[in-house]
Amino acid sequence: MHKERRGLKKLHLSKNSIATLWNTARFAAYLLAIFLTPLLAKPLGILFDPVVSDWWQHGQLRIFYTELITAFLWLGEIIAFFFLDRHLQKKYNVQIDGKKPLNPQNKKEKTPLLSMDRVVAVFLISVACVLLISAQIGFQVKVFYELGERVILSDVVNFSGTAGRNIVKCGWIVLLMKASFGIFENVFESAPCKPTTKKVYVYLCVTLLTLLFGVYDVISSQNPFWWTYLIFYAAFVALYVLVRKAPIKSYLLILFIYFF
Repeated sequence: MHKERRGLKKLHLSKNSIATLWNTARFAAYLLAIFLTPLLAKPLGILFDPVVSDWWQHGQLRIFYTELITAFLWLGEIIAFFFLDRHLQKKYNVQIDGKKPLNPQNKKEKTPLLSMDRVVAVFLISVACVLLISAQIGFQVKVFYELGERVILSDVVNFSGTAGRNIVKCGWIVLLMKASFGIFENVFESAPCKPTTKKVYVYLCVTLLTLLFGVYDVISSQNPFWWTYLIFYAAFVALYVLVRKAPIKSYLLILFIYFF
């Protein structure tokens, strides 16, 4: 047991080095899951082509099954990564994720409330993102715009599968940002510059990585509003920082922007 816990220490790595490598491994594993899972889901989706009814024919719901399978596989992978990561940290006796700060007014409350300026900033960024896309679609309801006119039942079902996939994808975005901050915060920890400058470097590097994933996203989804969604990805990083890197709050905000 003690040998296992001292496994990483035997490598004579500093705490920052361990955290950097650990988060790099996280980031790489997340990307592999994001990229490879849809490829696995495609042949699985074809298996459901024979499922027909009076409202759809052979293969008309392939998009629905493929996207739904992708969503469920992604969700399973996120859960598996969570427990694996926690198990490995316990096994090797390392603490990668920082502990949540205590609220000075209430020691029992681990997550302090956001200050009013942060709340206002989060509200303004979220509204700006929604208005930006709304203006481009004539202020229509985004869901109805994406469905289009004269839709049939199979179109609605296929759209629901894509929506389910995007719901889980928002979770991946949060995990990628978390891993990115874990990488660059430790990389710049000992940099010979002011703390404020370090934060700027970290923020810019994380934003760059997030935008690179955004480029993959808009290309793979053939998004007609690609430049708008790239702006969204930059906004996601700002929101993540403003809510003090709270994963649930970040996820809900990203989900709201992505769908509205």
